[in-house]
Amino acid sequence: MLAVRMPRLDESMDTGKLIEWLRKEGDHVKEGEPIAVVEGEKTTFEIEAPASGFLNKTLHPAGSEVPVDEPIALIEVGTTDQNDSARGHS
Repeated sequence: MLAVRMPRLDESMDTGKLIEWLRKEGDHVKEGEPIAVVEGEKTTFEIEAPASGFLNKTLHPAGSEVPVDEPIALIEVGTTDQNDSARGHS
């Protein structure tokens, strides 16, 4: 599992507000794809998936204030698309 952490958007930022999840638990995500929107004191920013895999768990609901560098989600990396298996692709 790979932890996605609350980024520091500016030097004075201690917490960020998780505005919305763009992907839901169980979704396949690609590296660099936006998965959430966060807000600092001065800016709004999209958090991108740091690796391809499945969004295994969101650790905070939208609207939460989260400390900088705290994990906000877990991505299961190195897995194949579960839908391919269901369609008989291997």
